[in-house]
Amino acid sequence: MTESVKVIFYPSRVEGIVPKGITILEAARMLGIGLEGPCNGTGKCSKDLVQVRANKTLDVLLACKTIVDADLEVIVPSHENRALKTVEHFHSESAASGRIDTILKKEAVRDGETKYTKVYVAGKPVFVEVGDTLTISYGIALDIGTTTIVAALIDLNSGETVGSSSTLNPLVFYGHDVMSRIRYSVSQKDGLLKMHRELISAVNLLINVLTTDT
Repeated sequence: MTESVKVIFYPSRVEGIVPKGITILEAARMLGIGLEGPCNGTGKCSKDLVQVRANKTLDVLLACKTIVDADLEVIVPSHENRALKTVEHFHSESAASGRIDTILKKEAVRDGETKYTKVYVAGKPVFVEVGDTLTISYGIALDIGTTTIVAALIDLNSGETVGSSSTLNPLVFYGHDVMSRIRYSVSQKDGLLKMHRELISAVNLLINVLTTDT
């Protein structure tokens, strides 16, 4: 007899019993969850990144490569473009002034036949890119809401929004309002650190989604 486990998908809150040993992507398809998997499970596209909560730990994993061997909670990011008012304002102001002033600066350098680009943040050198990448500069704008986190990928040379994505704010598991989360952070050992790690994990998930799509 095949063992079964329970899987809950957020933010849709769709849950169901699935056979133990299948992948999260297969479980999502069984339960009617719209989870992308254009490479059909080879792991090459990286478009099925999800956050998985198991044994009180939240990890970012590939759904097509992660086996369901216990009860899981899965957070699926949205690939729908969502407007960020702060980004729209930033773009309109930039277009009006004709320039965008960021803390990220680049300097193209030629050494004989070799071209490379020095990258500075707040005037400090941080790394070197191969070739002339002056026209390739991107930044992430974040809207961290109580329930949802929205990220937009911005072309820093033009101010244009290249793409956006959203995901459930994992802190909802610690309370649906800010005061409940504050109480958790002060009442639990390492509560604040744990919440911080999960929030960073969600932001990194969106960055991976956006840079994979671009």
